[in-house]
This record gives sequence, C-alpha cells and structure tokens, in this order.
Amino acid sequence: MNLQVGEDVVMIEGSCSRVLGDDDINVLAEGVGVKYDWELTVSEDRVHTRFGQSAPVFRLNPERVYGWAGIAGWESATRWDFPAVLTD
Repeated sequence: MNLQVGEDVVMIEGSCSRVLGDDDINVLAEGVGVKYDWELTVSEDRVHTRFGQSAPVFRLNPERVYGWAGIAGWESATRWDFPAVLTD
C-alpha cells in the first residue's frame, strides 16, 4: 500500500482469494475507471489494459491492520481488528 510518504506505514494481515467471474471483476474495472480515468477490460477472469497487459484479480479479506506515521512513530501506532465474516 502506498501512502505517498515513505515513512508512514500500513500493514494488512489477512487472506486472499482469486476473484473468478467477469461480473465480479467488472466492479473493480469500473471503479478503477472512475477513480483513475484508466480503462480496463475484463475477459477470461482477468483484467486487461489497453497496452496488452493482463492480470488475475485477487480479493484481500483483512483480519488485522497496523499503521503508524513517521520513522519514530510508534507513539502513533494503531491496530484495527476485523472480525471474521461468516458465510453460509
């Protein structure tokens, strides 16, 4: 994760899973288009750029996040815990 300041830190612990299905991946592609004005197309469970690059998509399910500001920022250190989400 890039916070644009090399001394600020965010670490995310959790599990990742591959996103399959063009409909679910289209949600990401549309969001990227709105936020960054960057067009992605979706096919075969992958995103594709206009430059010919493609990649699979993964979803991060955070379990714990740590963050602090600055090199000696332990005084500002924070931890967030996310309870597990139960699914049927």
